Amino acid sequence: MMLKLKNVRFVNVTQRSADLPPIGARVEAQGLTSARGMFANGSKGRVVSHTPDGAVVEFPQPFGKMTLEAQNLRVMTDVAADTVSSASSSTIGDAPLPPVGATVEAHGLTSDRFVALNGVRGEVRKHQTQEDGRTLPLVEFPKPFGKMILKPKNARVVPAAIEEV
Repeated sequence: MMLKLKNVRFVNVTQRSADLPPIGARVEAQGLTSARGMFANGSKGRVVSHTPDGAVVEFPQPFGKMTLEAQNLRVMTDVAADTVSSASSSTIGDAPLPPVGATVEAHGLTSDRFVALNGVRGEVRKHQTQEDGRTLPLVEFPKPFGKMILKPKNARVVPAAIEEV
């Protein structure tokens, strides 16, 4: 009996894996253009496995596991990984830094001055490094709130599919 194979793509996994960051490497997503992916640009995660399609990277929520090609990953040097690690550990709950351009929703604010901002959406304009070394997002909210620096734990990323509602 002879089998005919149609539309089958053979992938040299060994060669493909050589281009990918090693399992366990700290990486940063870059150059992603899909609706879900563009919000992950700048997010840092760890390679957990390889597939024929790329490296499986575990990112903090809301992104979770994503399979990315080598060209969309920047391997972080030990110095960069240590900096990210210390910056994120200086925030309560190790909340990830939302990427520039992401739509975020303020939440968990308890002071009388800022409680009205809970539930309001804004856009991350840039990241600012504070005197204590922490990097925090500068978020532009609609009037009357304007631009504010939030702790990452108080800036929940809104997925693209939900933004249009």
